[in-house]
Amino acid sequence: MKLPVVGLLSLLAVGAVAQTATTDPVGFVSYNFTQGSQYSGIPMVNAPSFSGMVAGISNTALTVSGTGLNLGAALTAGKAYYVEIVADPNNAGAYIGDRLDVDTAATIAAANATIVIKTSAENTISGNLPAALVGVKFVVRAHVTLAQVSSSSTGLFLAGDQIVIRVNGASNATITFNGTGWRQGITNADATVVYPGVGYLIKRASATPSTGVFVGNVRTNNFAQVIRAGEQILAEGFPVDSAPHPTDVTVASRLFTNDIGTTFANGDRLFAYNGSNFTLFTYSTGTNRWAAGMTNGNTLKIFNATKAVLLKTAAANVNYIQIRPFPL
Repeated sequence: MKLPVVGLLSLLAVGAVAQTATTDPVGFVSYNFTQGSQYSGIPMVNAPSFSGMVAGISNTALTVSGTGLNLGAALTAGKAYYVEIVADPNNAGAYIGDRLDVDTAATIAAANATIVIKTSAENTISGNLPAALVGVKFVVRAHVTLAQVSSSSTGLFLAGDQIVIRVNGASNATITFNGTGWRQGITNADATVVYPGVGYLIKRASATPSTGVFVGNVRTNNFAQVIRAGEQILAEGFPVDSAPHPTDVTVASRLFTNDIGTTFANGDRLFAYNGSNFTLFTYSTGTNRWAAGMTNGNTLKIFNATKAVLLKTAAANVNYIQIRPFPL
């Protein structure tokens, strides 16, 4: 299977509120849905709404370097945004890839150089913000929503399609596509956020296959992904297919083995797309590998850019980092 990203289209210069920045490369991923259940995710991101450097911390607010700033003016009321840290010169890069949800209403109301952070289970830093964040560089992006996915990939979803997705860091919800939009029961669910790294289950009754393309930006920094104890659907942070611990240097590594600092336990399981179908892989601490029966999965591209994995793990890993799989 070829990589879903057919090409990087361009580098775009934008005028940001806090400073002028160069955006991430633009690319696209191709989807193909068939009858039945399948896991999927969005490895792309939206272009930054603005970028800057943190000058100060106050509990759950970031103060941004600059004079006469009104960061709220760059946000749209009712939309969901997040901060993503892209450079961390003072902490040896420790916070690169971390993300924090923005309290849009409070940031707009402040009308100054402050970004108010919302308490969210999807934040990769919990509690009050650490003082060590002073000096980090960041971007603010709008979250991808279900409406954005279906509108940008016209024809990909069919009436009656259902997805099961973790909503706002809480329990899974079942959301149905009615042909024009998404509904959770009778409630409009178009604004449901597809959080970075959170995948979803698609349940399709129709035998009609469909294809679609999602155009977006490609992040160029490391990707922090909270791995929770128990069962979860994980999506990729980058639009590349990768293997847990490949021997081929041309294949990206997902760093999913204990010898590279993660915390997987004996018997942990993941259900993944292996290039032609979905296969159960089990982790063994004795061999330090993911295996499907006798097949070593460490060298297989079981982490597919548009086909999320279902992971069941005994231990949480709040510090898991997916290293950027391509050079700048």
